[in-house]
Amino acid sequence: MKTFGKIIKWFCIVFAALFLCYCLVGIIPPACHKHITGDAVSHAKSITYTANDTGPDRIHFVEDNDEAMAWRLRLIDNAEHDILLTTFTWQEDGVGREITAALLRAAERGVHVHLLVDGYYGWKFLTGNPYMDALMESPNVHLRFYNRFNYSKDWKLHYRLHDKILVADDEWCILGGRNIQNKFLGHEGRPEERIRDFDLILRETEAGRKDSRAAIPQVQRYFWTLWSQPNHKDAVLATEKAERNRASEELHRLAGKLPARYPAAYAPLDWGSISVPTRKCTLITGDPSPTRKPPILGARLLELMKTGKHITIQTPYLMMDRTMYRAITDLNRGRQVDIITNSAATGSNSLGACDYLNQKKNILKTGSTVFENNGRATHAKAITIDDRLTVIGSCNMDMRSMYLDTELMLAVDSPELNAVVRRGMEELKSQSLQISANGPDIPGSRYVKVERTGEKRLGYTLLRGVIWIIRPYL
Repeated sequence: MKTFGKIIKWFCIVFAALFLCYCLVGIIPPACHKHITGDAVSHAKSITYTANDTGPDRIHFVEDNDEAMAWRLRLIDNAEHDILLTTFTWQEDGVGREITAALLRAAERGVHVHLLVDGYYGWKFLTGNPYMDALMESPNVHLRFYNRFNYSKDWKLHYRLHDKILVADDEWCILGGRNIQNKFLGHEGRPEERIRDFDLILRETEAGRKDSRAAIPQVQRYFWTLWSQPNHKDAVLATEKAERNRASEELHRLAGKLPARYPAAYAPLDWGSISVPTRKCTLITGDPSPTRKPPILGARLLELMKTGKHITIQTPYLMMDRTMYRAITDLNRGRQVDIITNSAATGSNSLGACDYLNQKKNILKTGSTVFENNGRATHAKAITIDDRLTVIGSCNMDMRSMYLDTELMLAVDSPELNAVVRRGMEELKSQSLQISANGPDIPGSRYVKVERTGEKRLGYTLLRGVIWIIRPYL
């Protein structure tokens, strides 16, 4: 019996040691951030983002959640050949099911639909979902998971797809920061849970596609680069035929109700009156592979911001390492840098809020003026540079976006778009508390103080201690 007990004991020790090694292999590498090479920095400095004449693209800026949903339905409903879609999260809630219903109707009329969803959240929410399986039964639908979650490869877990793209044919494109779920799109759910975000709607003329400044060909090339990355898995049907039939019937009924629910999506469109001209559009992306990434995208954004004198950065949260702090400090030399972010009381990301509370002094040391938004939480990622350049996309001002995830931002040379976005930012500033290292806190004209609840205060107090350990992965 003693020998048997020793065997069990050593088995447990060896198992625990192996499990610890397994965990460390997944934990340590993502925390060791890659550095950018001198050649990559030189290339970032060489990119030109402006032009002197009118370019091929016209753009419409969208902030309203209902309008954002209507545009997605419009593009899907009008597509004739191809739909390309990427997203970080796709939940089969009310909005998710409506998007699925619209895509099913498009596939049934012969449109080829390619869907690329993050491999963790796609696996979590879509695998075994009868509505998605009903959509995948169409031979025209191809669903793929980027870096599909795999227990045997825990070192790949942290490398996620975070881009949000919808391209219809070669003519229309939507990109921004919205996931497919109720709080970002449409009018499902409680109003207080809906989050602000930004979308850019682009339309390409046939003549414009031959112009190197055209945005949609850049987005399409990036999509297919993502699609062909290793460690992807094509989705497979995982529900019973009877379940899929019932789901298909429900999706067809839901598709018939969409025009009544979103009349703007099916109404005549005067594109010329709602859109603004652009001079040049430049897609900014980093390494598309599921691995540790040098901050190529961050370097390009930094060099772009250095071209201006007044920079406003809007980001849901700020989680920076020393390299990022040095970059923002350097950017402030001879420039005015404003940062709009959610306050700890109103932000929807509790981990981001706790890190902000821990890092607030370091953020202010960069010389930036910070505006703590106390209105409805924002999820938008945007930059305005003087009165001409605007950058919008999926990239947060955090370590995960810079070193781990795939991200995209579109830089647009358009004074007209810049004016529209800056007006929205000024409105957000009016609901914010302005803070800086060398001055008093200044409430905006529409600022209303929001206190954290007792439960939130207690939770944040506990999380602030833990956050120091896990912040490289957030």
